[in-house]
Amino acid sequence: MGADSQWRGKLSGEVTLPSSEASVIRTYDASGDAESVHELWCRALGEAWPVDRARFGSVVREGLVAVCDERIVGVAACVAGESVGSLQLLLVDPAQRGRGIGGSLLQGTLEYLGRRGVGRVHLAGTPGPYFWPGLPADLRAARPFLEKRGWAFHGSCWDLVRSLHHYETPADVRLRQADLTYRWVTPADRDRLLEFERAHFPYWEGYYARDEALDEAVIAVDGSGSIVGSLLATDFRRPQLWRGILGDDSGAIGAVGVHESQRGRGAGTALVAFACDQLRARGVRQCHIGWTTLLTFYGRLGFQPWREFESATHDA
Repeated sequence: MGADSQWRGKLSGEVTLPSSEASVIRTYDASGDAESVHELWCRALGEAWPVDRARFGSVVREGLVAVCDERIVGVAACVAGESVGSLQLLLVDPAQRGRGIGGSLLQGTLEYLGRRGVGRVHLAGTPGPYFWPGLPADLRAARPFLEKRGWAFHGSCWDLVRSLHHYETPADVRLRQADLTYRWVTPADRDRLLEFERAHFPYWEGYYARDEALDEAVIAVDGSGSIVGSLLATDFRRPQLWRGILGDDSGAIGAVGVHESQRGRGAGTALVAFACDQLRARGVRQCHIGWTTLLTFYGRLGFQPWREFESATHDA
């Protein structure tokens, strides 16, 4: 019986992999496994993708690990939503590859998520916190492995960056800012902001529902006082996932959304420009925007592609 088929009906306990050097796969225990799994990341990916243990632990919360001689040699981290899940990480120790560990972890994770009612699984990205929005371009060699196991790839997306050292909002964008009011959210705006997200961008409502959003949310307000746009702007007081690459003075802009009535009028560009101004004033010198295909939109303000990813899904 192959390693993959051993997982059928075995989502708890341990499974032995067919190998001359016995290994087992078991569920991930955050209290006891976090340090070892982070060390595995550092050995395999830490040079290209350095991330501290605290931020690593905020993403890797649930999943499976492969253990050989009481040492963790592989991990599959996942998140289960109501019907959609995500595979946030599939990683095998470089010294242990070629033994079927990755395939068994992958199959086990899909079955684990299936038992949780998940019908479609995203390769990284939402639901839940994530490292990447897809397969990083520098790990593209893993694509044939995934395609062979039923993953369908759907195209590229990007993370962007821009230096804010000498940022100035273009004059034409400042003119457009006159039509709306752009400002940081206040506690009095909280309920209306959540209503706006729920009605127009429900997939971002959870981000805006956090207490931290009161210090991160920027809104666009029309003449009647209605919220017509929003985004989240974080400075270096908040932990940034890729601070080890982008620097201690890095910040981020995300969850940018504009009401349908304002699209095509420059409101979105003006909203991002206001956030750039504010982050620069707060001391941010490198601004990161994650998971987008809107290269032209953000390019108007000088944002450039930083990392490319390939989106993929797997249906149960």
